[in-house]
Amino acid sequence: MALLAGVIAVPVANGAVSGQGSGSAAKGQGNHCRLDAKSGKTQCFKSLDSATGIQGSERLLDASTGKAKALGETRAGDKPVASSGVSTKDESNIIGATVFEDTKYGGASLTITNTALCDGDADDVDFKIDLGDDWKKKISSIQPWGNCTLNLYSEPGQGGDRDGPFDELTPNIGNVMDDRTQSITFS
Repeated sequence: MALLAGVIAVPVANGAVSGQGSGSAAKGQGNHCRLDAKSGKTQCFKSLDSATGIQGSERLLDASTGKAKALGETRAGDKPVASSGVSTKDESNIIGATVFEDTKYGGASLTITNTALCDGDADDVDFKIDLGDDWKKKISSIQPWGNCTLNLYSEPGQGGDRDGPFDELTPNIGNVMDDRTQSITFS
C-alpha cells in the first residue's frame, strides 16, 4: 500500500494525442491506449508504462495483485487491495483512471486523462465519458488515479445499472458491471 501512495502523476509526455476515439487504426498500434476525456482523442501504445506516462506502472500493479487474497477476489468481499489516489504538481493532463479488459489488470488497458484532479467529493461529478465501441462492455478491473472515484454504468449517458463508487485498485469489479460498462463518471 505504501508503494502506491507515493506515486506522483506526471503530465502525459510525447506531445499531442493523435487519432480519434475508437478507430481500428489507433487500436492497431498497441493494446494500451490513452483517452483524453476533454478532446475525445485516443492514442495507443505497446506498453502500459507508455500509455500512462509513468515508468513502473506495470510493476506497481504486479505488486498489488500479490496482496490479493485470491484470483477471484471481488469488491464484494474485503476492501480492494490498495489506494491509488495520486497527487500532481502539473494539472495540465491528469490521469483519472486506467481500466483493464481482464481481471487482475490484465489484457488491454485504457488510461483516461482530464485537465484537473478530481475534487474528491463523491456527490459531485467532475467529468464523465461514454466509452468508444472498442471499450464498451469490456472492463473487468480498474485503477482510479488523480483523487477520482468512479461509478460505472451499463448504458451510455450514465444510464442503466450503476456500480460504485470505486476509489481504490480493484482487481475484479464483480458481476454487476463485469464486461457491461458503457459509461463512467469521475468524482
